[in-house]
Amino acid sequence: MPRVRQRLTGNKLPADFAELVRMHPPRAIRDEADYDNTQEVVDLLTSIPRLTKGQSEYLETLSVLMEAYEAAHHLIDTPDLAPLEALKFLMGEAGLTVNDVGQIIGSQSAASMIVNGKREMSKAHVRALAKRFNVDAGVFL
Repeated sequence: MPRVRQRLTGNKLPADFAELVRMHPPRAIRDEADYDNTQEVVDLLTSIPRLTKGQSEYLETLSVLMEAYEAAHHLIDTPDLAPLEALKFLMGEAGLTVNDVGQIIGSQSAASMIVNGKREMSKAHVRALAKRFNVDAGVFL
């Protein structure tokens, strides 16, 4: 299956749920290639400042599919990891940069200081990161 971005003209995503389904039909994610393609669509959708109703519904659908795949294939054993080690591990698994973490927590400077071990994560940071990585907040505490 070709990468999603290659099929988009000017990286413009359709606004309608049915059009999005035609572009990238939601289905059970069976392997890493399916997962990567779905993640690419999710990334494109989450970069849109204001989603249409159809885009929001489609994003929710893809998120459910990704969560099911992650629960079965991306389980990690984190009891022995310190919060910063867990964050760095999850960033590596997801291919995220410090800038990506900054977008997740709402502050580039805080993300840089956290990843460099110069600042602890706030409760708001922990909640945002736990939601993004679909892990228990305790991983970051």
